[in-house]
Amino acid sequence: MSEELAGATGDENDVWSVPRFAEELRELKLRAGSPALRKISGKTRGRWGTATLSELFAGGGRRAPRWELVDDVVRALVVCAREQSLELEASLADRDEWSRRHQLVQAELGREKAQQTLRRKKLLDQFLVLPADQIECWNGRPAPSGGVYLPRPDFDEELRVALATPSAPYPFLLVYGEDGAGKSTSAWTAIVETLEPGTKVLVPRDMSAIAALARADDVPTIMTGRLLIWADGLTSADLDRLTPETLELLANRAFLVATILADECAAILDSHGMKPTARAALKRAYSVPLPYDPEIIEIIEQTARAKDVELRRAEPGVEPHLMWIRLNTGRFQSPSGVAIVRSIIDLRRAGLTRPALEEELKQLFPIYLAETDDIPVSDELFAAGIAWAQKTGHDILPMLHFRSYRGCRSWITSDHLRDDKATWKIPDSLWPALVGMLSPQECFHVAWAAYKRGVLVYAKEALVKAATIPENSARASVLLGNIFQRLGDLLAAKAALMAAISLGPSMEASAAADLLGRIFKAEGNIGHAIEYWTLATQWPGTHALMSWLELGCHYASVGETEKAVAALSRNFSDPLMPGLELRASTLLSFVRGSVDGMQALLEEWETAGNHRRESSDDVVRALREYVEFVRSAEESAYQSDLHSADIDVALAGGRKRFELGDLRGALEAFYDVAASAPPELRAAALYDAGSTAMEMGLLHEAREAYEESILCAQPHYSAQAALSLGGLLWEKEDLDAPGAIRAWTTAEELGDPETRVKAAFNIGVAHHNSQNYHNAVFKLQHAMNLADSGFKAKVAIMLAKTYQSMGADAAIIDDYYYQALRVDDPHCSPIAAVTLGDRIYRREGPISEALRVTRLAYNSQNPEAQGEAAWRLGHMLEELEELDEAIAAYETAIDAGHVDWAPAGHCALGLLHGTQGRKHIGMRHLQAAYNSGHPEHRLEAGYWVGMFYWWDGAHGNPGKLQNAVIMLREVVNSGHPKWGSQASSALAEIRENPEALD
Repeated sequence: MSEELAGATGDENDVWSVPRFAEELRELKLRAGSPALRKISGKTRGRWGTATLSELFAGGGRRAPRWELVDDVVRALVVCAREQSLELEASLADRDEWSRRHQLVQAELGREKAQQTLRRKKLLDQFLVLPADQIECWNGRPAPSGGVYLPRPDFDEELRVALATPSAPYPFLLVYGEDGAGKSTSAWTAIVETLEPGTKVLVPRDMSAIAALARADDVPTIMTGRLLIWADGLTSADLDRLTPETLELLANRAFLVATILADECAAILDSHGMKPTARAALKRAYSVPLPYDPEIIEIIEQTARAKDVELRRAEPGVEPHLMWIRLNTGRFQSPSGVAIVRSIIDLRRAGLTRPALEEELKQLFPIYLAETDDIPVSDELFAAGIAWAQKTGHDILPMLHFRSYRGCRSWITSDHLRDDKATWKIPDSLWPALVGMLSPQECFHVAWAAYKRGVLVYAKEALVKAATIPENSARASVLLGNIFQRLGDLLAAKAALMAAISLGPSMEASAAADLLGRIFKAEGNIGHAIEYWTLATQWPGTHALMSWLELGCHYASVGETEKAVAALSRNFSDPLMPGLELRASTLLSFVRGSVDGMQALLEEWETAGNHRRESSDDVVRALREYVEFVRSAEESAYQSDLHSADIDVALAGGRKRFELGDLRGALEAFYDVAASAPPELRAAALYDAGSTAMEMGLLHEAREAYEESILCAQPHYSAQAALSLGGLLWEKEDLDAPGAIRAWTTAEELGDPETRVKAAFNIGVAHHNSQNYHNAVFKLQHAMNLADSGFKAKVAIMLAKTYQSMGADAAIIDDYYYQALRVDDPHCSPIAAVTLGDRIYRREGPISEALRVTRLAYNSQNPEAQGEAAWRLGHMLEELEELDEAIAAYETAIDAGHVDWAPAGHCALGLLHGTQGRKHIGMRHLQAAYNSGHPEHRLEAGYWVGMFYWWDGAHGNPGKLQNAVIMLREVVNSGHPKWGSQASSALAEIRENPEALD
C-alpha cells in the first residue's frame, strides 16, 4: 500500500475519486493503530460524531468530504499514532499532501459533473423541460386546446388512480376523444393534482426523443426524481414509432401520458395491418376515453366565452378496450353502425335481458341516428350499419352477433362490450319508445332501470303499463308510491301504496305499509305512522324489520321502555341491509341503559368482516362517540342534591339524563326535585320538566308543567315557562291565540329585559295575524324600543310587514327594512335585504339600488336569504342582459342548497341555458328541478322540459315529441293553475299533428 501512496503522490494525472480518497484515509487509520471512532472523535477539535466519521471512512456519496473534517481527522490519527509510538510515513502525516489529494478529488468530481451536464443537455435538447417549481404552469410547453377544465368524476377518478402508481413499472396512459372534448386540460389537471410536486415534466419535440430517453443507459445519473413525459396531440404516425421495446424500457423510467384524437385511433384500427407498431402500442396503453358529450361541449364553449376487465365469454385474439375504442371513435366512419351498436347496449342498460329483435332496432334506429348524425334514415343505411358492426379483419372481431330468438332475426353485442362500461347518456327518447314496444312484464324491468337512473317520469310510464298484468300489480304500486313521494305528490303516493296493501298480504304490502308510515311521520301524524308500521310487521320481508326498528325508535323517544324493548327484541339480521342489525342492537342496548352492552356490541362489530361494516360506518361512528360520551359522563356525573341552594347542582342529575337521551328518567328526576323544593328551584325544575315533555311530544304534560312553574312567580324560570307556554298554545293544532297572548303577557310582567322584548314581539305577531294591526304596531314598537341591536332587525321586519298590511306608504315600509339593514344582524338583516330589493325592483325595475340591496343578502352567510337573493339577482341581471353574471347568480342559488331556492335556481338556469342554445345543459338543470319534488318549481320545470322536447321534435328529431307529450301530460294532471293551463294548450297543439306521434 505504501508503494501505491508514493506513486499516487507523484502522478497528477491519476484519477482521484471519493472512494479512492476514503481508501487512503482507511490506510492511515490502519497505520495509526486502528483506533475506535469514538477515540478519534475525542481527539478532534470539532468533536465530530461517529456517524460522520463512519461516512468519511466509507467513502459514500457523490460529494468530496469537507476539508476541515479531513484535516481534523488526519491530525487526530497522527496523534493516535504518536501515543502508541507508531511511525508514519511522511506522505501519510503530511497535511499539505492530504490537501493536494482533496483538491484532486474535487477536480475529478468537477470533470464528472461537466460530462454529466453535457450528456444531460444532449438528451434533454430533444425535450421541453418543466422544472419542478413550474409544474402547475403551461410555460415551456404547448397550451392545451381550449384551456377549460370541467370535472367529469368517472374519467377524473380513473386517471388519478392510474397516476397514483407509486413505483415502476409506470403506466402508459392514452386519453382519446373527439376534437374539443377537453382531453388535454382534463389529463393535465389530473397530473397536477395527483403527482408529487417534485415530478419533472418532459415534453418531447418528437417521438425520437422518447426513444432516446428509453435507451439512455445513464438516465438515473443525469435525471433524478420522478419523471413524466407529456405527449399532447399524438398522431397515428407517432404511435407507430413507439416500439414495444421502447415502451418496455420507458415503463421503468417515467410515466407517459398522451392524448390523441379519436379519428387517429380509428385510422389505426382500420389500417388492415399496415401499422402494426401503432396497433401494438394501442394495445399496451391504458386507454381512457373522453366521450363526445354535447352538454360538456356547450359548457366548454360557454365557459370559454365567459373567460375569454372481466368477460362473460372469452373471445380470443382481441383486446376489449380496442373494441371500445373502435366504437367510441366510429362516429365519423359509420354513424349508422355506431347508432345500432349503442342502441343494443342501451337496451341492456334499460333493463332488457333478451336479444334485441331486428324490428325493434329498426324502430330505434331513427332515435339513435339523430343522436349521432343528422342524416336521413333508410333501409340501406341500416344494412350498412349492421355490416360495419360485423366487420372482421386483422385483430378486429365483430361487435354484433346474429341470433334467432323465437323465430325472429335478433342481434346481441360482443361480450367485450359490457354495458357497465358505456359512458354515454341514454337518450331520453328511448324510454317512451320502449314502453310502447315492450311487453308489460318487460316494462317492469324498464321501470326499475329508469328509477335507478333517476328518470322518474319514464319509470312511472313504464310502471303504468307493467301494472296491467296481475303478477306485477303489487310491485308496480309500491314503486309508483316511491316515485310519487320523491316527486312530492304525496296524495298520489299514498293512493298507490294503499292500492298495494289492498291486494292482500305480501312482501310488497309490507314495503308499502312501511313507506306509508314514513310519509305520515314526515307529516307529523305519528298516530297513522304507528298504525302502518304495525301493519307492516305482520308480513314477511326486510320492510317488516325496518318497521319494527321505526316502532322501537318511536317508543324509545317517548320513554315507553317496555314497548321499545318488545319491538327491538328480535333477529334483525338481513343480508340486504347489514347495518339494520347494528342499529337495532344499539338502540336496544340504549333503551336498556346498558353501556357495557354497547361497548361489547361496538367491539364485536368493529372486528367483523368489512362486508358487515361498509354500510354501517355512520352507526359505528355514532355508537363509538356515544359510548365515549357516556363513559366520560359517568366519571364526572353530578348527583342531584335536593337541599342545595344551587339550582344547577340540584338539577344536574336530571339534565345529565336528558343529555344522555334518557328523557323519561330526566322527567321523573325533575318532578322529584320539584316535589319538595323552594319556589325558585321548583320553578326551574318544572320549567325543565315542561321542556323535556315537549321533546317527548307530550304536549298536555308540558302545558301542565309550564303552568305550575308560572305559579311560582319567579323572575327567570317562571318567565321562561310563560314564554314557552305561549309558543306551545300558539303552535298547537287547535290554535289558542288568547291563551298564548295571556302567557306572553305574564312573561312580559315577570321576565328580565330580554324576555320582555321577546314576549312583546310575540304578542305583536299574534295581533298582526289576527289583523289587529294597531295593537300589533303598539307592541312591536314597544319591543323595538327595548330590544338590543341584534333583535331590532327582527322587530323592524315585522313592523314593515304590519305597516304593509295596513296599506301604509311605501317610504314608511322601506324605512323599517332599511333600519333592519343598518343593524347588520347576520340572520335578519339579509332577510330584510332580499325583501327590500324585491320591493324596489317591482316598483322601478333592476335599478342600481335594487341590485345593491339584493347583493347584501347575496353576499351574506344566511343560506335561506342568500339562496333567494341569488335567484332574484339572477332575474334582474338577466333582464339587464348581463347573462354571465346571471348564470353565476343562479349557480349560487343552487349551491346554497335551500329547499325552495335551489330548485328555483335549477329551473331559471335551465331556461336561460336553453334559450341561449345550450339545451343539453339547460335540460340537465330543468330535470334536476323537476326531480326535486318542489310543489311549484317542479311543475314549472316540467312544462319547460316538455317545450324543449317539442322544439327538438319539430326540428329534426321527431322521437322527442313523445317525450314532450309525456312531460306536458304530467304537468296538466297536476292541476296547477298556471303551468297546468299552459301545458294543456301546448299538448292540444302537438296533438293537432298526430302523424308526428306515430
